[in-house]
Amino acid sequence: ATVLGCAPCPAGTSQKARRSTACDSCAGGKYASTEGLEECLSCDPGRYSAPGGTACEECDYGTYQPLSEQQQCVSCPSLQTTTSRGSASGTCVKVNSVSLALGDNSLGALGAPGGDAGAPVVFANDVANG
Repeated sequence: ATVLGCAPCPAGTSQKARRSTACDSCAGGKYASTEGLEECLSCDPGRYSAPGGTACEECDYGTYQPLSEQQQCVSCPSLQTTTSRGSASGTCVKVNSVSLALGDNSLGALGAPGGDAGAPVVFANDVANG
């Protein structure tokens, strides 16, 4: 008699049922970074993952996500942004109009020394809840 072996489910999928013939794709907001997982892992607040994800991505500038297990981030209102990537707080600040006029390529030059080159320039006293 031929004995068939089981293969581990690939990254982005999971399967906890024994003797299953298929793997389940991770739902949006969950991920499996390695093969052979029984359950997909949850993305933390400030991060997101598309269905079948192998990792959680940080919310980019101008977006945030206060909840876990989400497929996308929430956008700040027009002309507002977050002060960092991976924001979970929902606090958006007004973007400095000078940095907008100069374009994205020069944002890093206007930021604090040693800061993130993609960080938008903001006025410290222009905090608005998003």
